[in-house]
Amino acid sequence: MTRYTTIEGKKCEADLLKSGEKLTRDAALSLEGARSIWEEALDGNKVTVPERNAIAHIMKNAPHGMTNEAETFLRYWLDEKEVSQLRGGDVVKVDGVRCDGGMIKVIEHFQKFNSGPLGIRAAEGVWFSALDGRGVTRRERETIDIILRKYSFDDSGRRFLESKISWLTVAADALAAGGEGSHTTTVARVTSAPDAIILSRADAMGLELALLTPPSNSARLSGAASTAPSFFSGEDPPPKAIGAASTAPSGSGEEQPSSSSRKRRSEDESAEQPAKRLRDGSKVSLDSLRAIFDKCDLNSDGRINKREFIKACRQDAEVANFFEIPQNIRQEDGSRTRFEEKFQDMDKDSDREIRWAELLAYYRELVHDV
Repeated sequence: MTRYTTIEGKKCEADLLKSGEKLTRDAALSLEGARSIWEEALDGNKVTVPERNAIAHIMKNAPHGMTNEAETFLRYWLDEKEVSQLRGGDVVKVDGVRCDGGMIKVIEHFQKFNSGPLGIRAAEGVWFSALDGRGVTRRERETIDIILRKYSFDDSGRRFLESKISWLTVAADALAAGGEGSHTTTVARVTSAPDAIILSRADAMGLELALLTPPSNSARLSGAASTAPSFFSGEDPPPKAIGAASTAPSGSGEEQPSSSSRKRRSEDESAEQPAKRLRDGSKVSLDSLRAIFDKCDLNSDGRINKREFIKACRQDAEVANFFEIPQNIRQEDGSRTRFEEKFQDMDKDSDREIRWAELLAYYRELVHDV
């Protein structure tokens, strides 16, 4: 049952508030973070009033503000009234290909009001329409292909949809590579059926988070709070200063990091991302990566929690060696710390579980057949 929280007399969707809190805790809300919030709200291709209230609260109370791109995105889709009414379900033929009717309606809607190339909002609308069910199907992937061939997009719109096509192709290949022994809880096995799901809705949304990168200090913000109010309190945030804090110049009176401390920090940051060290060395096949995931997913629910991860490493030296952590993880020898760092690096949405999409995103550059 969906739980709600009442803030300032308005009913807000509680899970959405929690997602917003995670995404805004340490940095300004980015465009990718805003998209993940919207996609979470867009279940059934409809955003309810409590979900809208939750998004408005996130925008108002984000402790570090939002990037300009994130604010523009959320304001556009909160105000948009027509695209969400363009339902799918039917199949239409476009250039001889059977396509998802709802997605074609969306792109034709944007084309009607644009004389030039379609932009990022049109591309987002197509993707959101693909997320209207349990997952993205083969037909919906083929529909995106047709839309990219038939309609003209600017660079931002084309790059957005091409990145989705790339990930859907990887997901389809991963399913095909999994063999008969792979689990099918998270995503349906690839078959010739056009309605076969190649990426579940949860994993499709997870990719947005898995590819998140924190905005740099030089990024322009719509606001940055000097102190953070309680996210769920409903209190008004303190006045926000336009622009992000910049690094203090020499002579400003603030202590500057020494060259040795900068070097140590750089080494520490490298140590926190062991996968990037591996990218200069050996590669792994897509079916091997999926096999590693399946070995760790002990209860076959499509998610790996910490207990499963530790147990899989203890039982299988191949798993432990792949993740570069000891088979026996102990607090006293520092291996528990290395394990926690590795787990948190892969767990992009901080829900204490690793999905296939998160593992795939983390190790994508290691996979030689992607």
